[in-house]
Parts: sequence; C-alpha cells; structure tokens
Amino acid sequence: MKVHELNMQNGVSHSRQAAGKKSGKKKIKKKHKWLKSFIVIIFLAVLLVILALSPLFKITRIDVQGSHRYSNSDIIAASGIETGKNAFKTIGNSFKGIFLFRYKDGENKILSSYPYIKSATIRLHLPGIFKIEIVERTPAFIIPYLGTNLLVDREQYVADAINKTENLHLPSLKGLEFNGYKPGQKLDIKNQEAFDLSVQLMNALEASDKNDAFKISKIVNYIDASDTGNIKIMLDSRILVNLGKLDDLNYRILFLREVYVKHIKKTDKGSLDFTSSNPEFAPAN
Repeated sequence: MKVHELNMQNGVSHSRQAAGKKSGKKKIKKKHKWLKSFIVIIFLAVLLVILALSPLFKITRIDVQGSHRYSNSDIIAASGIETGKNAFKTIGNSFKGIFLFRYKDGENKILSSYPYIKSATIRLHLPGIFKIEIVERTPAFIIPYLGTNLLVDREQYVADAINKTENLHLPSLKGLEFNGYKPGQKLDIKNQEAFDLSVQLMNALEASDKNDAFKISKIVNYIDASDTGNIKIMLDSRILVNLGKLDDLNYRILFLREVYVKHIKKTDKGSLDFTSSNPEFAPAN
C-alpha cells in the first residue's frame, strides 16, 4: 500500500510540475508577443515621426468644402494652416492627431472664430493636402433681446446677433426667459418647455407642408410660448391662432389649413381659438 501511495504522490507531483512548465511557457509566450507588439508600435511611431519631419510632407494645397457664409480664405486663415509648412508639424505633438491625420486645434480655432459654423473637420490627405469640411448652422428662429435679434437654431445654439431681420423669413419666438447669450454657445433658457414646444410646432407645420402647395410654416410671423397651455402663432401678420396645449397637433394643423384656405379671405383679419369647444374664425372688429 505504501509503495502504491508513493507512486500516486510521485505521479501527482510530476503532473503538477508539467502543468507548471506549460503555464510558465504560456506566460513567456505572452510576454514575447506583447514585447513584439510594443516594438512594432514604437518602430511605426518613430518611422512616422521621421517621415513627418521630412520635407516630403510640405503643405501644397488647402481645400475648403461646405462654407457658404464665409469665404474659403477666411476659413483657412482661422485654421492657422499655411502652404509651404510641414503638414505634421502643423498638426502638432498629438500622436492621436498624427495617427488619425486630423488637426483638432485648427478645428477649434475655426469654431471659436465663426459661431455660425456648427462643425469643422480638418484632415490631412497625403502627401500634403489639407481638406477642411464645414457644416454651418441653420437658424430656425429669431429671438429679440435687448435691442438686437438672436438667430437660433433648433438645437438652441446662437448662430448670430443682428439688427435687421426683414429678409430672413424666420418666425420670432416670444415668451422665452434667459439672461445673456454668447455667439456659438447654447442659449440657457429658464422655461425650457417653451422652446421645446416651439420646435415641436415648427417641425409639425413643416411636415404638414411637404405634401401641400400652401406652406403654413412660411407665413408664421411669431410663436408666443409664454403660456405653454396656450401656444399662439401669428399668420401673415393678420390671423392670430391659439393652438392651446398642442394636443392632437396634426389634427389641429389640418383644421387650420382647411379654415385658412377655404374660409378666410386674403384681406381678413381676426383670430382662431382651438381652446373653445367649437373652434371657428372670429373676424376682428
């Protein structure tokens, strides 16, 4: 029995040693694999840096796409990119920027210079061409504020502050509460629901207009959301519509379209109240 037990113990000991050797070999292989990967990464990084600093990568051309409000020369000047300079030196010391061929600092410079721009993407295309892609904001509303007019998009960002608005054909928003603004920044509105409901309303009006020759959204002068339970819109500077809480909004828009087109003359002035049990057009006295 003792001999059998000794043999069993020796067998277990040998199997443990063999397992330990296998485990050790796996660890060594993993270390070698990691070391090889690390060396390859370092080699590629060094190679890229060496190539980047060579005169082969001088900037030969700068292309700008998507800028309609600002000239290409203005965009290029704001980015800080100059032809003749080394492309990778322009990108800077950011390894992420070098590997992605992306110039983030230049993008931020453009955004800080021109608030009308929503996004700017600058990519390097070898050997020495920078492409700047611009996406501009689309103002959706005019918000009067202390003698000036803020152009604000549906995402609540201030694209510009202007004096004259006659040729813009955008609805004004009334009833919003906020203190101050910064061009290019999101407007901090205290009664947020008022803005959200205004966006919802304009989206619904534009969706309704898609399949109709008569575009209601084009004749909205202003939206008054000071009371979110009684959203009002002025149409064509002569018809005041109280839409109420915007419940059954699509039905109300269809009803409004029907009344406006078939029952209101071009010279009529008055109001239409959807908060009453039987909404109908009431001519002004």
